[in-house]
Amino acid sequence: MGAVKVFRSGLATALETDFGLFLTFDGEHYASISVPSSYRNNTCGLCGNFNNYPGDDNLLPGGMPSESVAELGSSGRFCHHGCAPNCSSCSPHSESTFSTNQYCGLINQTDGPFRDCRTLLDPSSFISSCVYDLCANADNFSNILCQAIQAYALSCQVAGITIGRWRTHTFCGKTRETGAGGLTENVCF
Repeated sequence: MGAVKVFRSGLATALETDFGLFLTFDGEHYASISVPSSYRNNTCGLCGNFNNYPGDDNLLPGGMPSESVAELGSSGRFCHHGCAPNCSSCSPHSESTFSTNQYCGLINQTDGPFRDCRTLLDPSSFISSCVYDLCANADNFSNILCQAIQAYALSCQVAGITIGRWRTHTFCGKTRETGAGGLTENVCF
């Protein structure tokens, strides 16, 4: 009773309990949580209420549905660190650019690496979050973009959906030491 296992799962660290909680964290920005069906109708907040009806998961404190995850997160129901209602200072042109297939829109491409996932796992909140994060973090642009796409990739994989190869040596490839004189090489995970 009370057993906890911690282990690596791909690029993430996973925690699994004997009562069925499963948590993954990639060490940077993405976390996922799953619980067994015995928790049905007994969760709330950003995780939703687990009643198999996603339409009532993102309720604001007054009981009305939020328009977005960003609105829910800043609704006062959760920690809020003094951010203005819209922390991002993105121009409409930048938002439009970041939504294209060369950026966040890659996850919604009908012929792209996520084509099988996008029909089963709605990418709209991932795209919105990606655009928002790119606008707010221009100084760490490529890392933010890769993390945002990786979040969707992990969600697809957790749902058991096969995705195509989206990392390349020049786009979101990981660098690792080879051990030969400290040289590095790009590898794609």
